[in-house]
Amino acid sequence: MAESKSVLAEMFHTFEELWLKTVADMESWYPVRRKITIILLAAWIVLTSPVTLLVILLFSVYKLIVVGLAKMLRPDLSSPVPGPSNILSQDYGMSKSSKFNILTMLVLDGDITISQVRTAFQTRVLNKRMGNGEREYPELCQYWTNYLGYFFWKTEKNFSLQSHVRMYDYRNPQSLERVNEKELKGLIADVLSQPWKDGCSPWEILMLPNYFDSVIDRPQTVLMFRIHHGMGDGQSIMRLTFNDLAQVQPQIPSPSNGPKFTLSEKIFAISTLPFRLFYDMAEMAYESTENVWGKLELGDPHKNRQYHVCLTSQRYPVDMIKAIKNKHNVSFISVVCAAICGGIRRLLLEGNCEVPRRFSCGAAYPLPNHPKTRLLNHAFLLFTKWPFGLESREERLQNIFNSMHKSKFYTGVIISNVIIKVLDVLPNVLQWLITNNSRATIAASFFPGPEKPFQYLDCTPTDILFTVGLPAGKWGIFCTSLSLFGKQRFVINMDKKFFPSEVLFEKLDEYIAQEIFALHNSPEKFKSVKNKKID
Repeated sequence: MAESKSVLAEMFHTFEELWLKTVADMESWYPVRRKITIILLAAWIVLTSPVTLLVILLFSVYKLIVVGLAKMLRPDLSSPVPGPSNILSQDYGMSKSSKFNILTMLVLDGDITISQVRTAFQTRVLNKRMGNGEREYPELCQYWTNYLGYFFWKTEKNFSLQSHVRMYDYRNPQSLERVNEKELKGLIADVLSQPWKDGCSPWEILMLPNYFDSVIDRPQTVLMFRIHHGMGDGQSIMRLTFNDLAQVQPQIPSPSNGPKFTLSEKIFAISTLPFRLFYDMAEMAYESTENVWGKLELGDPHKNRQYHVCLTSQRYPVDMIKAIKNKHNVSFISVVCAAICGGIRRLLLEGNCEVPRRFSCGAAYPLPNHPKTRLLNHAFLLFTKWPFGLESREERLQNIFNSMHKSKFYTGVIISNVIIKVLDVLPNVLQWLITNNSRATIAASFFPGPEKPFQYLDCTPTDILFTVGLPAGKWGIFCTSLSLFGKQRFVINMDKKFFPSEVLFEKLDEYIAQEIFALHNSPEKFKSVKNKKID
C-alpha cells in the first residue's frame, strides 16, 4: 500500500513537472501567438469592412433622424453630446455609477471662505464669454439625457451654484476638524466614487479647511474640483482650473503630443501608413482587451469602486526626471512609467502575488491642435506594455520606452479619429457594450502644471494633486501626476479587489522613491545592457 502511494506521488510529481514545462513553453511562444492573433484580427477587420461601413451608414442616417426629431419635438434639449465626450460619459449615462471622474486638488495657505470661491467661479468661469458672445462653459449648467438612444445636453431646471460649490459634506463634520495627509487619501477615495445627482451637471467644488500636511504645521485649505471625464479632458480642465479660475499667467504648458520626428522619419511613416494601418488597428484592439486578471470583476458597472490611494510623499524635481531621461536616452513619460512599474512590481512581490510578464497600459495623449476654448475631449489612447517580468529596472525603462513605439503615434491618431467617428453614430447601448469591455490593466495620465508661483484669492498654493477614477471595464490601476513649480507628485489609485492588503499598499510610496533614485544614480546610458523584449 505504501509502495503504491509512493508510485502515485512520483507520477504526480512527474506530471506536475511536465505541466510546468508546458506552461513555460507556451509562455515562450507568446510573441508568436500574439503576432498570429493580431494578423488574423487585421484580416478579419479588412474582410468585414464592407459590412461595417454599411452598418455605420445605417446608424448615421438613424442618428440624423433622431437629431431632427429632437429639434422639432424636444425644445428642452440642446445639441447632441459630441463623439469623444459621448463615449466617455457612458458609465454615467448607462449605469449612474460615476466611475470616470477627474479630481484636481489645490492646497492653499491663507484665509479663504466658500463665498469667495463661489464669487470667483461665477465671475471668472460661468460668466466668461467667447469672442462671438456665447458662454464659454455652458456645459457647467447642463447634464446628459438619453433621447431615442443618444445623449443630448439638457440645462438644469434650477441651477444653484451653492449646490455645486460647497463645504465638504461626504463625511461627518466632526471627523474633519483636523485632517492629515493619510486621512486626505481616504477622502479622495470617497469623493471619486460618490454618485452624481440626477438632473444636475456632473461637477462640484468641495472646500476642506483644517488640512495639515507634513511640511507646513498650520491649517491649510483644500479645494477639490471633481468633474466627470465626459465633460472634458485633462487639458481642458487644467485650463479652466488654472488659467480661468486661478488666473495663472502665463498659461500652463501643454502636455506632450508624443515623440518628435525628423523629416526622414515622417516620410517613412507616411509612406508605410497604408500597409500598417489595419495591423496597428488590430494591435491596439488586442492590447486594449488584454488583462492579466481578466477574471476579477473589477469593473462591475452597477457598483462603485473602492480604492487604495497612494500620494507620493516625495515631490520629485522635474529636472531630476529630465536628468534620468537624458542619461538613459528615453522619454520623460517612460521614466515616470518605469518608476511606477517598478514600485508596483515590488508591491506584488512583497504581497506574494503572482508577477505577470506584462501589463497592458492605456496612456492618454492630446490630439494635435487642441482647442483653447470650451470643455471638450480631444485626446487619444496609446496602448503599451509594462514589463513587470523583467528584474532589471534599467531594462524595464528601456522596454517601456521601446513599447511607446513612435511610429504608432501616426496610426494612433488616425485610428482614434476613426474609432471616435464610428462610435459617435452608434446608439448608447452599443457604445456601452464596447466601452464596458475594455480590459487593459493600467491607465496613465501625466500633465505639466504651473511653473511659476501664483496667488489664488490672496492665498498661496503649496501643493497640487491630480487623479482620475477608473473607467468601466477591467481596469485595475490609474496612475497620474501634475507638476507644481518644477516639482511633481504621483497619485496611484488601485482597486482594492486588485490588491487587498492596505498595510502593504502603504509601502508603494517608498518603493517608487527607491526606483527613481536608483535610476538617477545608475550608470550613464546603460548601452552595455542588452534590452530584453517582452511582447
